[in-house]
Amino acid sequence: MARFAYPTIGDLLVADVTKSHILQILQPLWSIKTATAKGLRARIATVLDYAAAQNYRPREGNPAAWEGNLAFDLAKPSRVRPKRHHPALNYEAIGAFMVKLGQDPGTAARALEFTILTVARSSEVRFAHWSEIDLERRLWTAPAERMKMRGDPERGDHIVPLSEAAIAILGGHQE
Repeated sequence: MARFAYPTIGDLLVADVTKSHILQILQPLWSIKTATAKGLRARIATVLDYAAAQNYRPREGNPAAWEGNLAFDLAKPSRVRPKRHHPALNYEAIGAFMVKLGQDPGTAARALEFTILTVARSSEVRFAHWSEIDLERRLWTAPAERMKMRGDPERGDHIVPLSEAAIAILGGHQE
């Protein structure tokens, strides 16, 4: 906001911010820093929605809204810079990859190795706590509220059995 939005609208009252201001902010970024521009647009829209809820600006017609507004003036983000996913590793190469990964002494390499061995999401591994690990029972219990489907009341905690290799990465540490 400070770098891209404030130079254009930082001195304005929120009631005075218009669609032309928003386009002036976003158009230079839209094709070169699409993700930044997309996030910036969303942040500005949220600020303006809050300002409307507090009666600092009219409730109708958020100039930073995408639907029915900026969608007519800016290309869809996916058309400007399509998402490119990293290609999957061929299953036949996983053994050699794991050997090479095991030679890297870094913590990130251990986290990736643990992620692969447990088939967990990277966020589950990054935010794991020692209190979730039961070395005796060889289980990792990731709480439901940290899971991708946390809004689904049918799902409980994610219980992951730990292999010898996963236990070895943990090194038997317990805090």
